[in-house]
Amino acid sequence: LEDRRCHGVTMKARVAFILLGALPALHAIVEKSTGFDFPKASPKLGKLRSLGVRKKGPIKVYAVGMYEDLFKAKGFMLQMAMGVGAQKMTNALADAVKPRLKSDQGSLDKFSDLMLRGLPNGCSRSMCLLFGTGGGKLSLVVDGKEIGSVSSKPLAEAFIGVYCDDKAVCTLKAIDEKPSTRLADVAWRGRGRRRRPSCARAGDINACRRRQARRFPGLGPRGWRRGRGE
Repeated sequence: LEDRRCHGVTMKARVAFILLGALPALHAIVEKSTGFDFPKASPKLGKLRSLGVRKKGPIKVYAVGMYEDLFKAKGFMLQMAMGVGAQKMTNALADAVKPRLKSDQGSLDKFSDLMLRGLPNGCSRSMCLLFGTGGGKLSLVVDGKEIGSVSSKPLAEAFIGVYCDDKAVCTLKAIDEKPSTRLADVAWRGRGRRRRPSCARAGDINACRRRQARRFPGLGPRGWRRGRGE
């Protein structure tokens, strides 16, 4: 009896461990080359669409995630992979924006001032910068602190081009969406295989088909074999 109890506790602990390990994967995606987690959804930027890494030669400067909100406005999350001075980071972004800015050149100076104001001590490693482009303006948030924005649609569009046009400073790759993120599925995958429905394990295949047909009427009586798998 004691062995059974111990075994039961061990199994419960194992399942709990698997579930806890699965939680981050449900809410964030890891940029593999830098190890940074990017949330699948940001209240300020929207839904994560793609990831990339800005490099200088072999050196990784920062990881970048591109987001898109309900109005299709793009936003960018930068996570620093190394420390960079405020002036150097500001100049790098301003130099990338400048050739893409077709009008309202004065907005670029305002953008540079905004960057310097938001980075009094430069960019430290793991610092997070959010750039929003919705509403015809370019906004900046540093480590959760709202710095401000520059109202200029040409500036916002030029900033988008830095990461999205044919001469983008880095390549953004669309994220891979897994077909199922249910905790139960993740947990059983962690044990090496997915469990079949209880009625199938008992051998009553017809009962299992009827049960699955009630749960998923669009699949038909044999739908569980096509959609769920054995």
